[in-house]
Amino acid sequence: QANKIYVWEGIPSKDEDPVYTLESDAPMRLSSDGTYLAVTRTDDHLIDVYTVADLEESPTAIGGRGTFNLPQGSEIADGHLFIGDTGNNYLYIWEDVEDALAGKSADIKIGQGGAPKIGRDTLFWPANPSYDGSYLWLGEVKFSGRLLRFSPEE
Repeated sequence: QANKIYVWEGIPSKDEDPVYTLESDAPMRLSSDGTYLAVTRTDDHLIDVYTVADLEESPTAIGGRGTFNLPQGSEIADGHLFIGDTGNNYLYIWEDVEDALAGKSADIKIGQGGAPKIGRDTLFWPANPSYDGSYLWLGEVKFSGRLLRFSPEE
């Protein structure tokens, strides 16, 4: 509710001040791989991506109303960007974060769009993606509550 993101290098001690304080409108969830920081801003339908080496620069905004509908989470891992487009029932995947920053379309789009559906080949309000280096996990919210696992092909 403070519309701020506090950044420390490592785990801070009790009295240690943050290295950076970033202004952000209604930040919801954060993800970083050490190179990039992704900030999900559900209310604005955006994902802000910062370069960690230069956090004083303005972020690159990805999405917005008309692109995403209430995205609940994003994940940056192994140079990839994953965005759960909750309201539109899609999961977007960029194999290279730089492609997303350059405004290119996602490399992979999983989901059916339209109304949420629980089924083998459908998504029901996909929210929080997480990639562990072997599997892509996707948590759905509200009436589904499923945790989906995808096995990426080499």
